[in-house]
Amino acid sequence: MDVTLKQKKIIVLDDNPDWRLTFTGLLTEENYYAVGVAGANEARNRLSAEKFDLALLDLRLDESDETNVDGLDLAEEIQSRWPLIKVIIVTGYSTHEILKRAMEPRPGHSRIAANFVPKSDVNELIEIIRKELG
Repeated sequence: MDVTLKQKKIIVLDDNPDWRLTFTGLLTEENYYAVGVAGANEARNRLSAEKFDLALLDLRLDESDETNVDGLDLAEEIQSRWPLIKVIIVTGYSTHEILKRAMEPRPGHSRIAANFVPKSDVNELIEIIRKELG
């Protein structure tokens, strides 16, 4: 798919291919240019090579590890390296500590994520993306 000048570009990072396809499909239907990637290194490579407006990141990139928050770690890196990219975290798992880390402003910095959406609220996701991208 070619990008038009008006289309907003979104990178979708989810280790689960079903969710990745669901998100990229929904975004494409809404006339966004969506690129799906399976891992953090692939995401870094794409972010270094292309300009994106928003990153939609799965919180847990290793379902076998309940403590895994690689998506949130990447969100911090994105905020540092590509500060103009808005980040939305999506997950099927969340705790108060994770939400606090993602959503509270840090001294001298903005929040890590612009928003946080449970995967069970996919319908709300498009509306949140519209709001974030203006």
